[in-house]
Order: sequence, then C-alpha cells, then structure tokens
Amino acid sequence: MPIDLIKKILNRNKKQSTTVSSVIASLPEDFEVFKDMLYNQNSIDYVVFGRGHGIFMLNLLHGKGDVTCDGKNLLMKRKICSSIIRKSLQDLFWLKSTIRERIGVDAAITPFVVCENARVKLDSHFAGINVIESCSLRDALVNPLKEKLPQGMLVLLRELYVGQNLGSPSI
Repeated sequence: MPIDLIKKILNRNKKQSTTVSSVIASLPEDFEVFKDMLYNQNSIDYVVFGRGHGIFMLNLLHGKGDVTCDGKNLLMKRKICSSIIRKSLQDLFWLKSTIRERIGVDAAITPFVVCENARVKLDSHFAGINVIESCSLRDALVNPLKEKLPQGMLVLLRELYVGQNLGSPSI
C-alpha cells in the first residue's frame, strides 16, 4: 500500500475519533458546560457558555456514514434523520424564550447538531442549525465573540440547570 494512502486512512480515523466529551474537556476555563439540560420532559445534550465566546446549544447525532441533504431532509446514509433538526429547533425556541422571559434579553444562541462518527457533507447549516463533525467543534466554540454577552446570562443558565437537574454543571 502506498504511504500516502496509509497516512490518509490514519488521519481520517484520527479525525473521526474526536468525541464531544473530549472537546468539552479541552475547553479553556472561561467556558461553563451544562450537560443534559432538562425541560418539559425533553433534554438538550449540552448548553455551553463561553465568556467572550458566546452561548451554544449542542445536540448529538449518533450513527456512522455520510450526513447529507436532499433539499428537504437531513440524511444519514441516505435515510431521513431530520428529527434531530426538529428537536434542535424546539430546544432552541425553549431556551431563547426562557431567557427572554426571565431576563428580558433576546439571546444570540448558536445551535449545533454534532456528528461524532459521521462525515458531514453539507456546505452550510440546515434549517438554521449548524451541522458539524465533532472534530470541528472546538474551533466553532472558541472563536471570540464580537459583542458582550448580556448581564445575568450565566447566572440564569446555572439556575435553569440546577433547578431542573438537581445537580451542578458537569461534562
């Protein structure tokens, strides 16, 4: 086997072995992570608050294969998996409306569907949700924010998390 082909295979496997939990664990100290934030018998996989970086909502898409779009639906291995997009839109609406209701701010929240074991073959977001591979997640989270986050946002996220999960933030 040619050496270039072996390197390509090894690099592809290394790239795909990045897990969301390892990315979360590697974030700088100015990030706070809320795992499995519960609301109305639903759960957001991760809400991430980064001082100077922004607020992010992550839902995980499990499975292997290529993630594509047919124009109407998100597909994994040519099978419709748009339910993760509907769930993410519902989660985003709940989180934004709860923040608006509690502290009177229209929060800018960046939503992601993160594929740990799949290759994403989309040019951009799908239905307003960023669909990315887990190996791209860290770069997406650590970019500096242009505007300041609203006062009280972290306190509210902690309150929502502790109040509904009866625990403290964890990864």
